[in-house]
Amino acid sequence: MVGEKAMTMDALKDEILENVGHGTLLIRPDDQHLSTGIRYWLEDAISSGVKVVCIAPANPGKDTFLGMLEVELELPSNGAIRNVMQAKVERLRLKLDRSHLVELQPLAGRHTMWPRKWLETSG
Repeated sequence: MVGEKAMTMDALKDEILENVGHGTLLIRPDDQHLSTGIRYWLEDAISSGVKVVCIAPANPGKDTFLGMLEVELELPSNGAIRNVMQAKVERLRLKLDRSHLVELQPLAGRHTMWPRKWLETSG
């Protein structure tokens, strides 16, 4: 912004709340690391009718999270992770055979996004 000052965090949060409503969906990945101020702000957003999806490996069991519906997802199988990796290898036209994917798969830690990102940066 040329000639204008950047908004403070509080001003930005207020601006967002003024422009969201019942048709708004906020998706927050890795929510276990949110500051207390942001968690309370999310409570205000929920009170305003905003739908919020918080993704965390474990429910922190405090403030905002106490009133949320908890959904536990199954971890992907090793085969499913290798299938995701194989599809990414094919899209990137990399030369990795299935045995190399089997060796690399444990690095994913049962998470399908890590091998995708790793393959993109190593390709």
